[in-house]
Amino acid sequence: MLWRTHQPPDRRRAIPPSRLGLLVPRGDCHSRAPCLGTALVYTGPVTRLGTWLRRALQKLQGLALYRRLAGSLRPRIEIREADQEDMQQVHAWLAPGSGRRRTPQNPNATDFVAKRRNRVVGYVQLVRFAEGTEHYPGYWGYSIAVRPRYRGLGIGVLLTQAITERARAEGATELLVFVREDNPQSLGLCYKLGFEPKMNPALAEQMERKQRAQGYREVALSRSLIEDRPRRGPDGST
Repeated sequence: MLWRTHQPPDRRRAIPPSRLGLLVPRGDCHSRAPCLGTALVYTGPVTRLGTWLRRALQKLQGLALYRRLAGSLRPRIEIREADQEDMQQVHAWLAPGSGRRRTPQNPNATDFVAKRRNRVVGYVQLVRFAEGTEHYPGYWGYSIAVRPRYRGLGIGVLLTQAITERARAEGATELLVFVREDNPQSLGLCYKLGFEPKMNPALAEQMERKQRAQGYREVALSRSLIEDRPRRGPDGST
C-alpha cells in the first residue's frame, strides 16, 4: 500500500455532469435529446473538453497560491475514524463494482476519513506491522486519497495529522510512508510535514521486492514522533 493519490478506474467514456463542475438537477427524460436530469454519455469534443478541464484543475491545484487561498476558504471538513458506512463509501469510490458488502475489521489497521457534510472526500489508513512479518515493522501511513474536486484544500495534511496523532498516542516513535519517486507533490507534502528519507538493509530489500512487483521505484520516508527533534529536508539540512 502506498502513500499516493489513489486513482479509480478510467471512466472517460461516461463522465457525469458533476465531474465537469455542472449542477444538473435530477429528473426523468425519455427522449434521446439532452435534458435536465439526463445521465449523458460524453463522446468526441465534450470528452476532450472534460479531460482538458480536469488537467487544468490539477495544474491549478498544484500552485502554491491556489493552495493558500483554498486552504483559507476551505469548507468545514470533519476528520474522524471511519465506521462501516464510511467504508462503504470508500469502497464505492476507490473500488467501484466491489459491492456494498461489510468487510471484517483488521485489528492492525485504523481507517480515517475526511467528510464534507455526509460525503467521504478523503481517506487514509494507519497500519501497524509487528516484528517477524514480511513488512518492515512499525506504524505506516497507507493509501491516502482525496477526491479530485477537494484537492489543494489541505485535506491531505489533516488526514496525515490524524494518523500521526493516533500513532503518537499509542507510543510509536516514528511514522513511515512509501512515496513514488515520480510523485513530487506527495514528496513535497511529506517533507513539509517533517518526513525525511529512511534507508537500511531491511527496507532496501522490501523496496526491491515492491519495485519488481509494481514496476516503479518508491522512497521510504520517516517522521519522528519524539517531540523537539530537529527535522531534516531531502538534502539533509535542518
